[in-house]
Amino acid sequence: MKFLKDIFNPLRIIFFVIIILIIIAMLATFYLINGSAEINPETEFGVTFSQITAEEMKIDWKNAYEDIVDDLGVKKIRLIAYWPLIEKNKGEYSFDDLDWQINKAKENEVKIILAVGSKLPGYSGSYLPEWAKELNEEEKKENALLFIKEVVAHYNVEETIKVWQIENNPFQKSLENFLEIDKDFLNQEISLVRETDFLRRPIMLTVKNKLSNWFKPAASSDILGISVYENNWSEYINYINIPVNPIFYKKMSGLVKYLTDVDNIIIIDFQAEPRGPKSISKMTSTEWEKSMSLLKFKESIIYAKKTGFDEIYLTGAEWWYHLKKDGNNAFWDEAKNLWSK
Repeated sequence: MKFLKDIFNPLRIIFFVIIILIIIAMLATFYLINGSAEINPETEFGVTFSQITAEEMKIDWKNAYEDIVDDLGVKKIRLIAYWPLIEKNKGEYSFDDLDWQINKAKENEVKIILAVGSKLPGYSGSYLPEWAKELNEEEKKENALLFIKEVVAHYNVEETIKVWQIENNPFQKSLENFLEIDKDFLNQEISLVRETDFLRRPIMLTVKNKLSNWFKPAASSDILGISVYENNWSEYINYINIPVNPIFYKKMSGLVKYLTDVDNIIIIDFQAEPRGPKSISKMTSTEWEKSMSLLKFKESIIYAKKTGFDEIYLTGAEWWYHLKKDGNNAFWDEAKNLWSK
């Protein structure tokens, strides 16, 4: 009897469960990071273009966008429907700037992913019109849904847009001044887009980094977009680079596909620009160099190809253009090689 009591002792059971979980986690980690990665010659590269980022960097955003399309020859671009730019005053919508970007893409047979919501790509992350910041949480959500419906309806039959991205890293904990994106509200956004979109385009949700929960957004989307940032900055240890075997991303995506219904995973944010304690427009050239030198840029492109993904979107095109306008063509020319084939 004492033997059975020892076996079924609650503390002993908890101890063994913890040990088993640790072993499983170690085996899973070993599997995910072990193995050699080969360069994928079929990788298609795209870029994210942010009008707000270009304006913050004091460059002509239209000229920058034209050069990205015409000179670099990019054929896949993620554009962003920024709420503050489109609905500066409540109920008054202006799509002039975004229409211009999409029409330019259409003229050059560029495929577009359009991001919409209040949490969007960019240094701020949260993009609410000034008038919306004064609203309570429920009013913010009501108006956010009205905005999303207006955007989708406006581009209902625009075939240049191939994918809708709803929010940016919606499951990441919100900071101050963000509209809180809980699961119920995100489901409302997804349902609204599906109901409004005549072309029934796929919906993409994104995840912040390799340590985030990939399964949660994958379970609610048609496409999962992941982020890869290897040259980071921390307020505690400044500039850091903790390399992970690129095979991790391919193996992890395979696991997510196996355990969820998502059948397409892409890298939507691959770092090809500096990261630091402040926005890129406020960093010095010395800070840029610490985070993203030309050598790191070249190594990053090789790393991207070794992840094995077929579709990868680079960040930083506005920065490459800024450097080019200042007489430094090195990053621009290096990036141009990706689309010169």
